[in-house]
Amino acid sequence: MKNACLWIALTRPDNLVSALAVAAAGRHRFGSCCLLYENSHWWKFAAWEEFQGGFDTIRSVERIPTCRGLRDLPRFYRGLRDRQRQIGELRIAPVDTVVTLSGITSLSNAVASAYPEVNKLLCTTIKKYLDASRPYSFSRYRHTTSGWLQNRLLEPWAGLRRTLHLKPWLGGGDGIRLERLEQPLEKVFEAVLLLSNDGEELPPGEAPNVFPAPFPSLGDLDLRPEATPGADCGRPEKVLFFGTPFLLVRNLDPAVYAERVNACFDYLRLYYGKDCELVYRPHPAETGERTWLRLDRFAVEEDRQVAELYFLRNRRRIRAVYSVSSTVSRVAYNYGLNGYALWRSFPFDVGAQAYFESLMGRVPREFEPASLGQAPEEYAARLAQESRTIAFPEAIWAVWDRFEDANKRRKPLLEKAFVASLGSPV
Repeated sequence: MKNACLWIALTRPDNLVSALAVAAAGRHRFGSCCLLYENSHWWKFAAWEEFQGGFDTIRSVERIPTCRGLRDLPRFYRGLRDRQRQIGELRIAPVDTVVTLSGITSLSNAVASAYPEVNKLLCTTIKKYLDASRPYSFSRYRHTTSGWLQNRLLEPWAGLRRTLHLKPWLGGGDGIRLERLEQPLEKVFEAVLLLSNDGEELPPGEAPNVFPAPFPSLGDLDLRPEATPGADCGRPEKVLFFGTPFLLVRNLDPAVYAERVNACFDYLRLYYGKDCELVYRPHPAETGERTWLRLDRFAVEEDRQVAELYFLRNRRRIRAVYSVSSTVSRVAYNYGLNGYALWRSFPFDVGAQAYFESLMGRVPREFEPASLGQAPEEYAARLAQESRTIAFPEAIWAVWDRFEDANKRRKPLLEKAFVASLGSPV
């Protein structure tokens, strides 16, 4: 595979750490690595220039805003057509490998449609996989008008695999209730890697070419040495608390929620206040929440950085990451940091508790403290010493080995397809 290129398709910068882990895993298996991303305002906010050295080349295509009705169809079709032309001009060779970390119905579908003969690996979560594979019936769902035209006319004309945009016959409102590829994922992608906290979750029943893997951690990255080694020496470690827009969500009475959050702040001041920098990072959707909170001794950071990139930039200084029920705590745990979710200390109803348990997945006992009456238990160093069933690089290497064996068996066909592709765009 030394003469082949590894292509990584990415929609938003919150998956950039995963893309860097994929690039690091392929560093000695492929001749080069190219990042293909869907350009949007999220990338401008990310300020990700310092991480671009993890890829040999970087290409982008423009994001296509969602179709918003019949009048919007011409604009939407032109966007689909132009993006397919751009992707076809990349000339991805049949011997190359594509790893997609992007939206299943957007950039992943566009690349898969343009290059059906190339080995493609979809990396996604088990929840997204189940959502994209769940059976549906037209006795319960119907196409939106624009969705029917998109499925029947626009996507075939633009050279895309068809997507479904359905809503219930009754009580569905105007919004999309089901959005997925029309074909099963296993027929579009040669393999699917299901990412989970412990790397062992698989869907029920038979799922050919579907493999489990843990989320990438910061230890899986091929990080270059710091430009100024020891620059963080003498600076206190950070303990982060990520906020929630509880005036908007209202799964508890705001006064009750604020009272419990303030108790969480007292907990952090008690156990970390002497030797750590306490930091509050508000949620982008917050409005007046801070007027309800006692933030003394907390620094407030409002840079709106993507949490994943913030963890990567500050990995040497982060002591612990806290939230009530945000997935940033789970991301911190998966990255090898001490992450904690404090929702068990809040009087949520049974339905909300079940939702948080499902959202967080299989996590260590220390991740969700039963109460604020006991000292936090740091567990990241211990878990780093314990061997997981399989690490992320090993999981993706196993899939690439399968691709390599398949390429050897179909080598004459690949050579013929590659020569043909040189004469005209894909």
